[in-house]
Amino acid sequence: MARPPPPPIQTIPPPSSPSSPTSSPSKPKPKSKITEKPLPSPSPPSPTAASSSPPRPGTSGTLTALQLERLRASENLKTAARKEKTYRAKKRAATARANYLEAREHLRQAKQHFGTGVKLSVSVVKSLPYLISEKLERGKTKKEEAKRRKVMEKRRRLDEELRRVEREEREERRRSVEVEVGEGEDGSEGSVVSGSEDERETVNERKERGERYRGKGKR
Repeated sequence: MARPPPPPIQTIPPPSSPSSPTSSPSKPKPKSKITEKPLPSPSPPSPTAASSSPPRPGTSGTLTALQLERLRASENLKTAARKEKTYRAKKRAATARANYLEAREHLRQAKQHFGTGVKLSVSVVKSLPYLISEKLERGKTKKEEAKRRKVMEKRRRLDEELRRVEREEREERRRSVEVEVGEGEDGSEGSVVSGSEDERETVNERKERGERYRGKGKR
């Protein structure tokens, strides 16, 4: 049961002295006595007073423990959030520094390569006449090579034709000799002379034709 609060202490003010013209200033004033009421004894209150006041609920440590746990969890959450933020900032800063160094190296190489590319491009522009001349010379060489192959093929065909004509001439000459021998045995001289003249004309025509083929090949 709760104890009732003690009554307030009442102080009695000192009496005011009447102002009299006959009073002398050197006479001391009497001191006022302060009376205090005695405190109530710490005896338990009467059952009537206890029954008149509403009952107070009983105190339990569960609520206090839960509040302390909540406060502790809140502090732990704040600490964990601060640590997480610090770790994330540290990690991102390290990554940013590494990326910065790599980007700076790439930019330096890009600048160097760009300068080299510009120099080489200027050199290529200056050498364009030589490139064109080389290309024209290459085309001319290809044309000459094709023409030479064509002439060689034509000469080969003419040589084959000439060999064929010479082979036919030899065959005709051999046949004419055989005819002359056969007619000489029979004693017909006139026919032998006419046959040899015809054979000679045929051989001369073939020679002329072979010479014409040779002339075309030389051209």
